[in-house]
Amino acid sequence: MEPYKYEFHYSRSSIFADLVLGAFVLFIGIVLCFWSKIWVGVLCVLVGGFGVWRVILRGLASGPQLKIGQQGLWTVSTGALKWSEAIVKIEHELTSKGMSIAYVVLRKRKMQNQELARFRVDDLDVDPKSLPFHIRECMRK
Repeated sequence: MEPYKYEFHYSRSSIFADLVLGAFVLFIGIVLCFWSKIWVGVLCVLVGGFGVWRVILRGLASGPQLKIGQQGLWTVSTGALKWSEAIVKIEHELTSKGMSIAYVVLRKRKMQNQELARFRVDDLDVDPKSLPFHIRECMRK
């Protein structure tokens, strides 16, 4: 069995941007808690702390998060899947600000409403426009 042709790791620039944002929200929350005695500060500390914790987990994750090849695909949460077992779709969702977020969604081929895994394309070190081409290329036999 040949190795996977494409391997995608977490994007280091995405990790850094999220770390800066999480640390900023955490700092603002601490300032609000100590100087203003506002309850919003506690909320900011919780949100910022959660954001920093997620960044730390992504930063410590070694190895690829998504592998694509002729034999199928592999993710951390699902393991190896053959192309006959799963469907890969790129889905876009609109945020409240009107921005679009792209997700890679893995679904069971027989029961397409059952989702196996979902993660943001922005979190991976791949161009969101080229990912569908890589998927289609590997799905061909």
